[in-house]
Amino acid sequence: MTTTEIVDSGTGITFDRQINGYNREQVERYVTKLAGAYQSAYEENSSVNAKYDDLLEEYEKLMQEQSDKPGQQVIAKVLIDAQTLAQKIIGDANEEAMRIRDEAQSEAKKAMEEAYVEKVAANIQARQLISDAETKAAAVKEAAGKVMNEVDVQARKTEARAKASIEQANAKIASMINEMQDMLTGQISNAA
Repeated sequence: MTTTEIVDSGTGITFDRQINGYNREQVERYVTKLAGAYQSAYEENSSVNAKYDDLLEEYEKLMQEQSDKPGQQVIAKVLIDAQTLAQKIIGDANEEAMRIRDEAQSEAKKAMEEAYVEKVAANIQARQLISDAETKAAAVKEAAGKVMNEVDVQARKTEARAKASIEQANAKIASMINEMQDMLTGQISNAA
């Protein structure tokens, strides 16, 4: 999803009403903030994918080097298993992040639709009802703020879990590579 799509899809937050609709300055500040946060997350995801590609390339080189040596089939299987595990961990983390993002977007869209219905109702009602509508809009704004805070908390938790999973996968891969190198060194020493 691009920053333009975020802006076009709605965010679920409400803004102060003015005579001609929502407070434009508040909306623009919020959209700018949201677009920046999304861009940062997108760039971080791209960086993680690039690191994964680098590790995969290094793994494939190591596999090519090891495939020509006798007795390396066990090591090759361990490396393949490590790669499979790393891919699963990364895939699971990405799926969880996308699930939470999708839920947050759905809730945000629903909150925005509810705010729109309230706006239409407030325009139809008599002047005395306008005061009640403003009070209700303040409550909706507070609720939307709470929803956005919860979305932010969930997004940070998901990001932390994804980073931890990736770090664990990277540590496991590095450990397995070190163990295999030690094993190979031992086998080479024993063979000599």
